[in-house]
Amino acid sequence: MTSTKIFTNLIVTDPSSSADGSTAILVESGEIRAMGTLEEFKQQLQNQVVETIDLGGKFVLPGFVDPHAHPLMYGQMMDWINVGPQEANGIPQIIEILKRADIELPLGAPLRAFGYEHRNLSEGRHPTRWDLDQIGSVREIYVMNASGHGGVVNSLVLESNQISENSVNPAGGRFERDKQGVPTGVIWDAACDILTGADGVKLSNHAPNFHLPDSLEVLTKQLLQAETDFVSHGTTSIGDAQVSKREFDVYRNAYLQKRTKCRYSFYLTSALLDEAISLKEDSFIDDVFMTFNGIKLYVDGTLGGWTAYFPEGYEVDKSRTGQLYHSQEDYQRLFLEAGKKGFHIATHAQSPTALGMVIDATRALRSLDYKAFDGGEIIVRIEHCGLPLTSQSKEFAELGIISVSQPLHHHNWGDGVVTAVGATLGGRFNPLGEFVREGVSFALSSDAPVAKPRPFEAIAATIDRRTVHGNHMGDENLAIDVRTAFIAHTMGGARALGKQDLIGSLDVGKKADFVVVSQNPLTLDAKKLRALKVEATWINGEKVF
Repeated sequence: MTSTKIFTNLIVTDPSSSADGSTAILVESGEIRAMGTLEEFKQQLQNQVVETIDLGGKFVLPGFVDPHAHPLMYGQMMDWINVGPQEANGIPQIIEILKRADIELPLGAPLRAFGYEHRNLSEGRHPTRWDLDQIGSVREIYVMNASGHGGVVNSLVLESNQISENSVNPAGGRFERDKQGVPTGVIWDAACDILTGADGVKLSNHAPNFHLPDSLEVLTKQLLQAETDFVSHGTTSIGDAQVSKREFDVYRNAYLQKRTKCRYSFYLTSALLDEAISLKEDSFIDDVFMTFNGIKLYVDGTLGGWTAYFPEGYEVDKSRTGQLYHSQEDYQRLFLEAGKKGFHIATHAQSPTALGMVIDATRALRSLDYKAFDGGEIIVRIEHCGLPLTSQSKEFAELGIISVSQPLHHHNWGDGVVTAVGATLGGRFNPLGEFVREGVSFALSSDAPVAKPRPFEAIAATIDRRTVHGNHMGDENLAIDVRTAFIAHTMGGARALGKQDLIGSLDVGKKADFVVVSQNPLTLDAKKLRALKVEATWINGEKVF
């Protein structure tokens, strides 16, 4: 097959590109060489062998960039038992689903499930160890909360890890307890280290541990099945926002077997900060399809599990404050160490207190003469950045901090956030309209598997700010328009990954990563956007879906 292709009978739809509206694209060796018309290209290439591909008058968009997702975790969840709201609206239903799955599992194999959100259950609470013990006591059971920051385990898991009423909560984590102080089986954040076995990945207070062990063959299969889902909905570049040695080895294996299609950028968990430079120098890192971007840090926990840090207490429960993964001093030390080594920095932070810690660390970093390993400025990102104050949005703009936001979080769980922290602050969840007014750079992403990688649905959520229950989140001026949202999920993501010269728009010199759809998404309302389907996805000039 020739490396020179002309894609014709199309309409380029890209507000970031000066070639918006072109009807043909010339691609050579996976790169866009020219934009224009078929007639122009035929004159230029009279004596060359060229493959012409007719796209039937469809609209061609740049491939979506998802700068924050967990592809291997997402692939694992595809193999786990689904107990999300479409499957179970109460704890008895969860137990029945798990009992059916238990019958089919080999003796001794762990039973793993994913997707419940306690506020969406009829009981309004988490399942407990005693609920799960109804299934049996001969295998370990773990049911992950939709947030990915924890969930519930059965008594066998607690007992095998010697977790009792005398156990101390680990730094950055929590074992939920009943009124008598007995662990209920609900675990959060750093406490998830108990899930990975004696020889598995351990993260201490650096991140929630979802890096459960399996064979390299199985994990590779799971990564690739997740990738298939990403590309089928138009995502062509992915930032893996928490890479342990498990993910690193799986990416290497899949890439060297020439089985991957997407472009990946890695953010190594800060637990591996001392090993980061040697890992970056691994021979499979090519900075085109596999890029080592930086370090992932955590300040606080999740809004969904009420572990994001509110020292004044949650509106719904003043005795609950959530937790920090690190003290301000320790966080800033890790932050500056990553910057000194030339790594870009991505930090999970949700509450105003947590966001303030990132602002302070960034201000300290900007006062130093640290440069990224590519010679440019170190990119500082805040992952989720859910509930900033307006004054903090101004500081993000001042310091060049990029917010990597997930609109499907406020769509799926916005009502619960309002309940948890009150309408005044909770209604501001993902204040993208404010970011536009204050000049904050931001990108849209999925956080898959916490939300599915559905770019058009994410864009729709930024336009109408409606929750799954039909409620509107906050003031109207927190919404953004479709063109702004579209750019945030393409060029915005590229900038967050430091790859704006490679991907993110349909421009000459960039990689030929694009999506084909039957309607112009820039003219659709939120309802029609949610229904829009991707008809084809091309990466590096090759059709992958």
